[in-house]
Amino acid sequence: MRRAFAHRCRSLIKHPVYAKFFCPDCHKPDLDQFQRSVNYFLLYLLPQSFTVDNTLLVHRYREYQRLLHPDILQARGLDCQDYSKCISLAYTTLQLDVTRAQYLVRTMQLQLHGRALTPESTFQDAQFMEEMFDLRCELQAAREDCEALARVVRTSQREKAAYVQAVGRAFEEKDWKTAEELTVRLQFLQKLCEDAKEMGREAN
Repeated sequence: MRRAFAHRCRSLIKHPVYAKFFCPDCHKPDLDQFQRSVNYFLLYLLPQSFTVDNTLLVHRYREYQRLLHPDILQARGLDCQDYSKCISLAYTTLQLDVTRAQYLVRTMQLQLHGRALTPESTFQDAQFMEEMFDLRCELQAAREDCEALARVVRTSQREKAAYVQAVGRAFEEKDWKTAEELTVRLQFLQKLCEDAKEMGREAN
């Protein structure tokens, strides 16, 4: 990750592409600009793929935070809290299946169409939405029944796992349209899983 600089850059990390972004003299930290201009996969030196090396991702995140944590920078006389926020945003986005898929969809849309679209606004799978409605009804009906609630949780997690695999195949095969549609479905299932888990915690 070392790089020779023609100018006296005080980059807080050594990165082959984004070193200047983390230099207090070259660039003031800006979360909005970070989201627009930095490729999260490239930031973490990972292939742009739905399948990521989570061990490597965690390792590099910890490396960056050792250099960019606000307390560490403050001890060096630097008030740059947003650097740590940028690193954390990219990390959490790539760490989770759903947000990683959403980020990949947006990235591919920008590369293919020059702009990010919103596939969820045009999603028209009536059968899937009926299935989600039925699961939601089951979830509400199981609120006072721990065994029934556990069944809904298992069903939603099983459905989500199947879609994670399908999304991965679609990205691997560069079937962008299918990847977009499956990512929207995965969003619905992720929300259902979160709500079911929360309901389970309340029941206990």
